Amino acid sequence: MKKLTALLLLALATACSGQQAAPQAQQALPASDAEVKFAQCMRDNGIGDYPDTIGSEGYPVKDAVAFDKAEQTCARWKEAGGTAKKVDAAYIDAVTMYAKCMRERGMKVQNPDPKTGHYRVSVDNKDRKAFEKAQSECVHLLPR
Repeated sequence: MKKLTALLLLALATACSGQQAAPQAQQALPASDAEVKFAQCMRDNGIGDYPDTIGSEGYPVKDAVAFDKAEQTCARWKEAGGTAKKVDAAYIDAVTMYAKCMRERGMKVQNPDPKTGHYRVSVDNKDRKAFEKAQSECVHLLPR
C-alpha cells in the first residue's frame, strides 16, 4: 500500500507565528488571519485540500516534495501574526514526550524540530488503525 506521510502541525499559532516579511506598508495580522492566509497560500500552491486550521490530529501530507515547496513559498504567512504563540522549551518537551509515547506504541514519529515544533509521522495505510489507537493514547501529551 502507498505510504502516507503525515506532517503534524500542532499548534495552530505555531504555524503562523512571528512577523511578516512583506511590504512595510502592510500591518501585522492577527495570528488567526495569518493562519487563514497561510492555508489559502498552500491551496494556491498545489496543496488543494489544506484546511484553514490544523488541529492536534495534524495534516496528512500525500506528496512531501510538493508540500515542502508550497510551505517555502508561503513562509511569509508563518511570520505574519506577530502575536502568535512562540515555540518554547516547554512546548518542545511536550511534543517530544508525545513522539516518544507514539514510538513506544510502534509508530514512526520524529522528535519535533526545535525551531518550528513540526514533526513527521510515517504511517502505512495498513497501519492506520494502530496509528489511531496510539494517537488516542498519546494525544493528551500534546500542548493545547
